[in-house]
Amino acid sequence: MPRRSLLLPAVAFLLFSAPLALAQSYVGSGLTTLPLIATTNRYLDNAAWAINSSGVVAGASANDLSESYPVSFSNGVLTQLSLTYGGWAYGINSNGAVVGEAYFGAGSSHPFVYSAGVMTDLGTLGGENNSAAFGINNSGVVVGYAATAGGNSFAFSHSGGTMQNLGALGGDYSGARAINSSGTIVGYAGNASNNDRAFVYSGGVMSDLGTLGGDTSDAFALNDAGAIVGVSRNSNGDNHAFAYSGGVMRDLGTLLGDTSSVARGINASGAVVGYSTDDDDNSRAFYYANSEMISLNTLFVGSFSDGATASGFVSLNYAYGINDSGQIVGSGSYFDLETMNITSRGFALTVSAVPEPSTYAAILAAAALCAAALRRHRSRVSAARTSA
Repeated sequence: MPRRSLLLPAVAFLLFSAPLALAQSYVGSGLTTLPLIATTNRYLDNAAWAINSSGVVAGASANDLSESYPVSFSNGVLTQLSLTYGGWAYGINSNGAVVGEAYFGAGSSHPFVYSAGVMTDLGTLGGENNSAAFGINNSGVVVGYAATAGGNSFAFSHSGGTMQNLGALGGDYSGARAINSSGTIVGYAGNASNNDRAFVYSGGVMSDLGTLGGDTSDAFALNDAGAIVGVSRNSNGDNHAFAYSGGVMRDLGTLLGDTSSVARGINASGAVVGYSTDDDDNSRAFYYANSEMISLNTLFVGSFSDGATASGFVSLNYAYGINDSGQIVGSGSYFDLETMNITSRGFALTVSAVPEPSTYAAILAAAALCAAALRRHRSRVSAARTSA
């Protein structure tokens, strides 16, 4: 009886494990520019701050008088959320409700929620001004910061017509930046020394997330699993992006050559977006996944070659939000061909994972080995039968 070969199972293992053992690369697509409200003055800026699960963008855009208004953007259509109240839109939930900051007369900056075509002033914690909303979950709970009668601003949650002061960490200020589906809130709060500290608020308790070794931190976003991202000063005095999960704050580092970074968004799969900055204050938007930080600019190789392509973007500087489909929003340096001028414009794009070319090569090599081994095995079996 012929001896059974061990080559076939070994090659089969190589074939099926090759895609798992090798890293992934990423590709960018669908780079889109947030339009201006302005129709004649093109020397203006706008910004894209958040994106929901349907790909609807919330942000701000300027009119011909250089006045900023909250907007939403979907399927190529820009919607100005108010013709009366200027301001900015910072957050949006899956139902399309938008939150932000608007000037409701007398120069007062108040948090708002926009839903079903109606913008509602959420008021303050007793103060007159300096208030804004940054996040809203799918239950309609809004978070942000609001002024008190004493003049200080504190983090709030707003639900059912009631605004609740979330307090601080021993200091005299705080601000809430995001809330997830379970109602967990993150943001920043002053500690007893009035240093900014990232916090998580859950079950009525505000907890300090600590730092990367320095004295300050700030939490910008979280997902439904409770993973939190933000920025913290490290022991060298540099600000670095962090991811916090299971009681551990992890330094995400910077892009090569940079000294600081900030994480601004995270999706359900744990992909993180933000920006990395060098000593000359030049920033690049990043995408972080599988323990690797990647400049979004490198995902459009060839599109930036002459400085006036890729929908006019010279560079993608800041990434502020990401949804579960890998759609990212932010702002970048935009070259306007009509004015020959560079301004800051909001963008939306999609990042997708693709197998590394080396993965394909490994698969093909393993397949070739498997085929050769199979041929040899059949030859041996045939020869054994003939000799018998």
